Amino acid sequence: MPDPAMTPDVNQIPQGCDCTEPPESGVVQRLFRLHHVMMRLGDRLAAPFGLTSSRWMVVCSLGRCEQAPTVSELSETMMLSPQNLSRMIVAMEGEGLIERFADPAGGRAARLRLTESGERARQKTFELRDRFLGPFMEGFEPDRRGRLEADLDDMLTNLARFEERLSQDGE
Repeated sequence: MPDPAMTPDVNQIPQGCDCTEPPESGVVQRLFRLHHVMMRLGDRLAAPFGLTSSRWMVVCSLGRCEQAPTVSELSETMMLSPQNLSRMIVAMEGEGLIERFADPAGGRAARLRLTESGERARQKTFELRDRFLGPFMEGFEPDRRGRLEADLDDMLTNLARFEERLSQDGE
């Protein structure tokens, strides 16, 4: 059992931070902190299975695909840059979790799929998911979860529109 005195307060704003920012920035800061805590805990939970949080997401994303994706397609689905995903794919190939194969339709880009070892790792992630979700969603009744999901979906939609505008402006 960890010592509560040694557990960092994830809601604490570091000393010396400028507190004159607009109130919306507090939401952004909390979302960044939430992401980092989730990734840290995911790394900790997944380590015994030879995974990191990021690899956990790759394995699960590949497992959900109806058709074997290309790196580009998977990066779009996962909202990761193709470069970052490619580095993970190379490492996971080396570990025998993922394999590339020629596109049966004759396309130039290789397709990705889980190996048997990768599928076994994916099956283990279901245990991790169940272990993570209980503490993560503690105190969130279904109606509150629904509101939270709707709010997060709205934020994602807003960012997708912003990203599209940036693309149109050439930024």
